Amino acid sequence: MSVKNVRTAPKEPAQFDDAFVTSLVRYGDSDCIARLFCKERGRVAAFVRRGLAPSKKQGAVLQAPALAQVALQSRKNAELMSLVRFDLSSLAFEFTRPRLLGLAAYLMEIIELFLPEHEPVPSIFDDLKVVLGGLSKSDQERNALLRAFELRLLDQCGYLPDLMHHVPLTSDGAISAYDPIESRFVSCPNAHTVEFSNEARLLALALLEAPLSALPSCDNDLLRVVGRIFASRLRLMNRGTLKSVAFLKNLEMKTPC
Repeated sequence: MSVKNVRTAPKEPAQFDDAFVTSLVRYGDSDCIARLFCKERGRVAAFVRRGLAPSKKQGAVLQAPALAQVALQSRKNAELMSLVRFDLSSLAFEFTRPRLLGLAAYLMEIIELFLPEHEPVPSIFDDLKVVLGGLSKSDQERNALLRAFELRLLDQCGYLPDLMHHVPLTSDGAISAYDPIESRFVSCPNAHTVEFSNEARLLALALLEAPLSALPSCDNDLLRVVGRIFASRLRLMNRGTLKSVAFLKNLEMKTPC
């Protein structure tokens, strides 16, 4: 009886991309599922063998949040791709302070929450890279970056109100509230509106239109008002308190005055 050598099908070539590691889910002792936000592929998940164990070949342990160049490979009869290589950017090692880590985790969490899978959004990817790189700036600069990014994310998803639209005004000519259900500014508040102002609307418009590298100077009180647009959208999604937000609030309670 003759014996015939059977050649296995060659593996698919690895596909390279730049990616943010938004979160990790442990799978066994050292394997994991990595949730990625890739520049060319959008949000994807990938299996990482021994991703949580250091090795001579790979070196660093995969971590989140992080920016990395990744190599993805299709797996036979499997929906998930394999992450077969990752080279962590130096940005991955800058989130050593708890507050910076919490803010970076917040950005990753809202990316997972708002962006659908397998839909590339290169503009949001590039913006996220800029914002992460600016987290160590002053409170005012950092808060302006965060609010500007939130507005861009809402705009991408179709949730941003018309910042150019002027509502029928009250006799004193002032916007007084934002209605997240109707996604518009109103002059008469009701049970589900949040307090807002025309000054905050104009600032939101300026934050949306200006480059992230040249955002307008503004005070933190007004930035907090602008942040109500995004915060009210989160409440409508009924996801409860984000893990990163809970972490940051707990950190503030523990930080001495």
